[in-house]
Amino acid sequence: MNCVEVFDSAAKYLFRFGDSKGEGKMTLSIGLAICGNRILISQTENCILNYELDGDFISKIGKYGTGKLEFRYPFGLSISESNEDIYICDFSNNKVQILSKDFHFKYQFGRDLLNHPRDVKLIKDYSYIIDVDRYNLVFISLIKISFYRRLLYLEEKECK
Repeated sequence: MNCVEVFDSAAKYLFRFGDSKGEGKMTLSIGLAICGNRILISQTENCILNYELDGDFISKIGKYGTGKLEFRYPFGLSISESNEDIYICDFSNNKVQILSKDFHFKYQFGRDLLNHPRDVKLIKDYSYIIDVDRYNLVFISLIKISFYRRLLYLEEKECK
């Protein structure tokens, strides 16, 4: 069954969501991120599902493709605590897409650097660790220069 089950701090079952029919129905979920009053779940059907904390379905973001707000297997998700930007590893498009908290495309990076990114974690909102094709970790730092953001490739090490 593809759904999210919710428990309290004493591990008592409260409810589940995502298994109903319709647009909010989950198929194969890959990533999950929680921020504020929302839960985002990445799906193998090339979209992100947006739910309220009580499990009510809000919206579906994205579709299959290679452009803005288009995905080919979105994997890991992370949400910035400072501005609630959403970072999505777009596995088969070899990039990370960044959306505003209102799900508007902001920018992307990684096409020439990443090979099937699986997960992204924020460190102090401006640094990211991306699991690349199960063999490498890439540390990337975005430096804000005026109104532009510039990518700096810092280090790539093979993990064995």
